[in-house]
Amino acid sequence: SSGINAEWPLRPGVIALLKEAIDKSFKESPDKIILLDGFPRELNQAQKFEEMVCNATYVLSFDCSPETMTERLLGRAKTSGRADDNIETIKKRLKTFTDQTVPVLDYYKAKGNLVSVSAEQNKDAIFQATCSGLCL
Repeated sequence: SSGINAEWPLRPGVIALLKEAIDKSFKESPDKIILLDGFPRELNQAQKFEEMVCNATYVLSFDCSPETMTERLLGRAKTSGRADDNIETIKKRLKTFTDQTVPVLDYYKAKGNLVSVSAEQNKDAIFQATCSGLCL
């Protein structure tokens, strides 16, 4: 098994596009903070990104229990109109996260780049913890 999720395969073209956008952004504003939301989702994506683009300064993870995440996604379903915010799809997403994304978090934790913020608290506390963790 290649370890690549069919939903999020490693496509070198994607990393090349990210590199191009990041290089352009740094040329225009060298002090700008760049946030990649939801990437990398798999260890091979993280390693290839570091090889082709740059090392991450920080990797930010908002942590909450599967129960909290399920409750929030089901709440979002009431207003989002997203067909994939249902209990069966949420269970699959949580399994995918555990199987494929947790190793990415472990990788960055071992490197000292991981900033974990508890998302079980209120929005203001999450914001403060995020700013503190990212030294903002």
